[in-house]
Amino acid sequence: MKSFKTELIVGSLLFITLAIVAINQFSTRRITIKSDKNWNVTTSSDGFEGGESSSEVQKTDAGFEMKFDVRDRHNTPYAVICLSPQTDKVFDLTWVQRFRLKLQTSGNPGSHLLFQVRTIEPGVSNETDFVSRKYNEVPIAISNLEQEIVVDRDDFHVPSWWLERYGRFGASARTNFRHVEWFEFATTTREGNGQLVISNISAEGHWVPPALLNQRLLWMWLVFSFGILASRIHDMRLELKRKRQLEKQLLQSNDQLSLESKEYSEMARRDALTGVLNRHGIDQVIKEVRNKNNSEDATYSVILFDLDHFKTINDKFGHLYGDEVLCDIANLVSCRLRGTDSVARWGGDEFLIVLPDTVQEKASLLAEDLRREFAQSHLEYTCTFGVCQSDLLETFDQTLQRADAALYSSKKKGRDAVGIPERDTGTIAEDAVIIMPTFSKEIGQTDQPVCDPF
Repeated sequence: MKSFKTELIVGSLLFITLAIVAINQFSTRRITIKSDKNWNVTTSSDGFEGGESSSEVQKTDAGFEMKFDVRDRHNTPYAVICLSPQTDKVFDLTWVQRFRLKLQTSGNPGSHLLFQVRTIEPGVSNETDFVSRKYNEVPIAISNLEQEIVVDRDDFHVPSWWLERYGRFGASARTNFRHVEWFEFATTTREGNGQLVISNISAEGHWVPPALLNQRLLWMWLVFSFGILASRIHDMRLELKRKRQLEKQLLQSNDQLSLESKEYSEMARRDALTGVLNRHGIDQVIKEVRNKNNSEDATYSVILFDLDHFKTINDKFGHLYGDEVLCDIANLVSCRLRGTDSVARWGGDEFLIVLPDTVQEKASLLAEDLRREFAQSHLEYTCTFGVCQSDLLETFDQTLQRADAALYSSKKKGRDAVGIPERDTGTIAEDAVIIMPTFSKEIGQTDQPVCDPF
């Protein structure tokens, strides 16, 4: 949307620029000087400086007329007709590009006339010195007077005698059309008489000088370009700031999502009631233990146990009480395990403990210690355990089956006991259920008090 607005502004400015250039190029500004009441006509000659030339002027229907009689009795004999506004108005003709003149002569005014635009030159011109007004002049051949004469502004020059007299050089020697006071036509003959009629003088030009217009348009486009550039830089900085904020928000959101993902992943691995691992969570532990067992010939043991008469507990005390018992078991087991050990709710009231780098004897000691703690709990429940050590030649499921067989055998013998597989004891019928001595501190034993969630 911003880009569209910029393009719209650029298109509008381009249209305005072309319109201004076209209007200024094809429309003409004009000032016309005729023999009406708005203009005065005066004359002068070398007679004012001691010469013998004379002249007189008048307004007629034909225009401004000057009759002259030039005598060669002066260094520079001349006769001049001057046209000036009746007011003291000073013209600014910097916009003028050309002058159109309609003149008629008779007699002998010389080979050419001098058309002079007299202006006030700052620092030079004063009221007491008539000649101090700057001469901007151009010669006009008498032979061309039969048709309209067009004089371009660039044809004017300042005579060298005036420049030398007033010490104007360099830039100040150029023509000046800013402060025009009057117009003059001067004869150039040294001897002769005749008549000069000025029918019309027109000053034409564009409303704004092309050079000035081009300069202003250039400045307009430069200002606009810098404005667009500054606006784009500002927008880019805002966009960069917005993107950084968005990036920061995305990073925070990613961190939050990552945290939530970890939490959900952990929740997916945990049993919702007891907080210990579920079957999905213990699977990863089992894979790691098996990989280590296969690569390093490291042994591990598993303990499978469940509550004795859990259905009776639920029926007698209610399911909320049964849930409390399960949470108590999970808490007590978690407090007794090492950092490398894992416990999972295998199903219902059944729990599985995986003990890496642990032989069956030590696992049995842990199972016996837990059995005693459960029996001494204020909730008054008992558990039956099956303990089995892994074999390099069997899978985890086979190891688990042997632990389950030991558990089942212990239940048949009366529950609240720790059992080991038959092949490890030599007999299952009488020796599957064993009572172990006090649990050693080498595994599961801690000097900290037993955890009690209640």
